[in-house]
Amino acid sequence: MNPVVTRTVTISSEADGIVRVEVRPEVDQTVADARENMELARRFVASGRAPFLIDVRQSRPIPREVRAVYAMDHGFVLAQAMLVDSVFTRIAANVFMRVARPLHCVRLFDDEREALEWLRERR
Repeated sequence: MNPVVTRTVTISSEADGIVRVEVRPEVDQTVADARENMELARRFVASGRAPFLIDVRQSRPIPREVRAVYAMDHGFVLAQAMLVDSVFTRIAANVFMRVARPLHCVRLFDDEREALEWLRERR
């Protein structure tokens, strides 16, 4: 499937079924954006649940109500590896995990190769 670009993210899939979501820089996300992104991401999941690689290295802070949409059990996320590259993005991602409490496994990484290996182990 070809990558999909929304106002806030680019969604694509790896050959092994890992769904990649790259947050676009300098864009503030809304609840409507989050809902659209999750609906489009669902299309990249062949069947059941898939692992997701979420690259938040360029992300602006995400409001609480938007984080709540992402944390909901949408029925197709198996595990989520979040790529971070600074203390700020690590803190923001940790806040997301503590406050939103996603129902799937989430782990932070600063190395993409390690994140992909971890996701492959979850399959």
